[in-house]
Amino acid sequence: MKNSYMYPKFLIQAILILSLLLSYTLFAQTRTIDGQTINQTVSWSGEIRITADVVVAPSGILIIEQGTKIVFEAHTDNKKSGEDPTRCELIVKGVLLAKGTANNKIVFTSSAQSPRMGDWYGIQIASSRQGSEIEYAIVEYAYDGITIKKSNPQITNSQIRYNYNSGLTIEIKANPKLIANVISENGYAGIVCRLNANPFLSENMIALNQIGIIVFGKSRPNLGSLEKGADYNIGQNTIINNVEYDFHNHSSEPIMAENNSWGTTTTNEINNQIYDSIDESKYGIVDFQPVLGSQRNAVNRILGNLYASSEPAASSSSGSTTQAQTQSEPIAQNTDTSPQEMAANTDPATNRRTNNTNTTNPTSPPLKPVEDQSPALASTTPANQQNPSSEEESAGNKTASQPAENGNASATPAGGDTPLPASNDKKITENTVVSKP
Repeated sequence: MKNSYMYPKFLIQAILILSLLLSYTLFAQTRTIDGQTINQTVSWSGEIRITADVVVAPSGILIIEQGTKIVFEAHTDNKKSGEDPTRCELIVKGVLLAKGTANNKIVFTSSAQSPRMGDWYGIQIASSRQGSEIEYAIVEYAYDGITIKKSNPQITNSQIRYNYNSGLTIEIKANPKLIANVISENGYAGIVCRLNANPFLSENMIALNQIGIIVFGKSRPNLGSLEKGADYNIGQNTIINNVEYDFHNHSSEPIMAENNSWGTTTTNEINNQIYDSIDESKYGIVDFQPVLGSQRNAVNRILGNLYASSEPAASSSSGSTTQAQTQSEPIAQNTDTSPQEMAANTDPATNRRTNNTNTTNPTSPPLKPVEDQSPALASTTPANQQNPSSEEESAGNKTASQPAENGNASATPAGGDTPLPASNDKKITENTVVSKP
């Protein structure tokens, strides 16, 4: 009688083990999606390879499980659709739930063995539905990392890096919440706000971009407002070591940016990192007082456990060789940069407004503030164009400081080898066409 009970128990254990092995095998397989419109609830896990645009329709919900890796085929769109008919993109008109963990992040990246900025187009969230979330994710090597239009998603504990134009473009009355993210090493701007965008930013690190945050039109991002009320925001962002400016307010609106870390507590030094009404009276003031005192504590608080475990890096970070940076000041490295390294160099003399010396190419003039360089894209890309900016001039024939196309560029934001321009020479509008790499 005893043995008769043991036999089914053994059988059950064997079935469970086989089920687990089968689940692991299925999870480990790569699934290829050659374009898809999602009209219902769909779940992704394992490795997903995208070769044409994926659209989450207004009725659809895309759930991405923790640890999933979404690989976009570089410079490919088999359906030739979407914003860019030559590159894959994820377009969300419904709901996106991409929720990883500190130890098991979700990765959106390029398929290339040696990926480059702009290999795929990016994630676009343009939904009137509420509830989209991205948490513990990495978004890298896109043209625009994440574009948010008329939508209010929440993005937390994520890394948005190595994107050709901007890490985040927020526009058309979008009001997302951005909390505890690292937005770094993007070719033009960490964050672009335009067309009445009003994002809420708290406890983020924005570093090593060409410009940290740039604001246009009637947009009013809230980076910190200590006055109790509907706009209350504790701030605690760290905005440091961006190449041109940490913040460029190209809007006539005042910007609340209280209780943040700028790498220094000296008012004049912070003013040197910000472009606002002090520089041109037609722009709004950036209110950065009071300043968060301890940068090191700010860095540690922002990151929390973001870097607690080894992250699932893109293919370029394992075994690829970093090619020489050709931009006059390298924006990114081909290996992961820790927040501590981002914060290490806080010498205000490196800011363009306090030091006009170009350490790599002393003959080229310093960078200066530019106006809106985000946006409408050219339908064709000039071959080997070193400065992909089709410009509207308001101050003569000048060149804009935008990430340049370089046939030998590394997987990270390297620009062209032409001298970088003096900024007073060039003004760009919100309608400026930016050619694609």
